[in-house]
Amino acid sequence: MDEMCCADADASPFEKGEGEGEGYSEQSSALSPTPHLYPLPFDKARGKTEPAMNRILALDFGRARIGAAISDELQLLAHPLETIPANVHAPSRIAEIVREKKVDHVVAGIPRQMNGQIGAAATEVLQFVEKLRGILPCPVVTWDERLTTAAAHRALRDAGKKTRHTRSYVDQVAAQMILQSYLDRRAANVGRQSDQ
Repeated sequence: MDEMCCADADASPFEKGEGEGEGYSEQSSALSPTPHLYPLPFDKARGKTEPAMNRILALDFGRARIGAAISDELQLLAHPLETIPANVHAPSRIAEIVREKKVDHVVAGIPRQMNGQIGAAATEVLQFVEKLRGILPCPVVTWDERLTTAAAHRALRDAGKKTRHTRSYVDQVAAQMILQSYLDRRAANVGRQSDQ
């Protein structure tokens, strides 16, 4: 997640507001998010949960850029997709991706503070998530993404990439990390349920 500062509101799709809540994934109002992990579809005929064939899109929000990553059709692996300028056109570009890729649902990374609380940056993202929910034909859930951008920078540095050359795609890698952690947690939950 890029550092968010008090920039000109007209230059960014984010708006400030109030919001608080806990948990890894929230799907209700940004003002009172409720923990919710979007489930895999359940096949009643076969009596078990089956992966959907539509992809999942993840977003890493920043003041200047929004990183996007997408899953494979089995919803098991995350891949970097593109970097979207964080301007007034960002919501429409995200909507285009959702339509083009036939996205099942969107996972929005929320930059909680280290104590788990919702700060100013996370509040702005939650407000933007509400905008997306108003225009997208699919659900938008949120996911705790503390330290993912730092981890993305570290991973690229370890791969021998110089910082000045990674600015264009570090947000995509951060979104990939958000999505992979989401997919892994969801798969683990399904595995525990099948063992019961």
